[in-house]
Amino acid sequence: MMRAVENPARLSALARLRSSLPPEVLAASDRMDEIRRRLVDTARDVEVDERLLRLKTSMFGPVDGKEGSILIITGESHAGKTTMLERKLLVDPGLQPYETDSKPITPLVYMGVKAPNSLQSLAVELLATLGYPVKVDMKRPAAFKLLREKLQERQVLILWLDEAQNLLHVNNPMELTIVANNLVTLVQNMEWPIRIILSGLPELDDLVDFKQIRSRADHWPLGKTTNPAHVAGWLHEIVEKHAELTLDDTLYRYDEDEEKWIDNVEFGLRLVHASGGNFGTIMRLIRDAVGCGLKEYDLAVAKADAPPTCQIGRRHFAKAYANIVGVSNKANIFWAPNWGELPGDMARVKLAEIETSAEPTREMEKELGKKVKPLRAGERRK
Repeated sequence: MMRAVENPARLSALARLRSSLPPEVLAASDRMDEIRRRLVDTARDVEVDERLLRLKTSMFGPVDGKEGSILIITGESHAGKTTMLERKLLVDPGLQPYETDSKPITPLVYMGVKAPNSLQSLAVELLATLGYPVKVDMKRPAAFKLLREKLQERQVLILWLDEAQNLLHVNNPMELTIVANNLVTLVQNMEWPIRIILSGLPELDDLVDFKQIRSRADHWPLGKTTNPAHVAGWLHEIVEKHAELTLDDTLYRYDEDEEKWIDNVEFGLRLVHASGGNFGTIMRLIRDAVGCGLKEYDLAVAKADAPPTCQIGRRHFAKAYANIVGVSNKANIFWAPNWGELPGDMARVKLAEIETSAEPTREMEKELGKKVKPLRAGERRK
């Protein structure tokens, strides 16, 4: 599957658009793009390295070995699941595509599962990804049989399905058993067993309830961030190292009594509250605040009224939060004195609504306070 950043036609279209923009606008945009591209190292990177290593080394054991043949990573939207796996898998030297006797070999197959989905449509889409398009109405048993053959032909070792919770959106509970059984047939194929990575929202945890999956799964639910000290470390890394800016005294100040520089712990707690402890949303808010600060500084420079340096402070986080959530200062977690009484997690929820507005998830159902009937494959919501 060609990604947008690899599509020549799209890159050409973007180049044409760039040529029409003012240089100062491009410079600011490119700087923020560079800041957003830089990754923050966390303890999760060590953890995912260990789990992926176990997944890969499990292939060297017996073909019918069960333990650790399916890695399941779950977390809220914007928890960083996809980015974390992309930075590990897509650059793994042992998983890069190559050719043998002019025959394409694909050790890693990566696909996002569309919503709604079915096993039949999943098999058809995977076959197309492997370069074997078939009729969209091909029956599920035939499609999965052909899929197993083509996985072997392309020598696929790892199949990564992102947004895999969409496989569970079925009307008949018995269909979930069929989903579990068919996934197991791929890892237990006596001729060509593969390893599977499933990443998705917390509702994917339900799949682990099936015995045939549980006995083979390495299940890793990503937790929330609650420690303001961790947030402070990420704040310093992004602002000072990635953006090469400084923090103002609303976030970082010198304590004359203790004779040392200290972080604003309350601010860290506000940031955790605003993001619901969601790692990806914390990263988004910090980077958006940097963007707000740079824009403010550029305007001051244009008016010949700029301070010596660009400093990032509380007001930039309040602006970034308001841009996402759309609240007044009284309801802004970064301004309000009673911020602990305000609804938390709104930044993550708003970002999730923007990205998945076409199809509410169980997670959103809880937030919306209502039940949404699941769709059949191919059905559209009225």
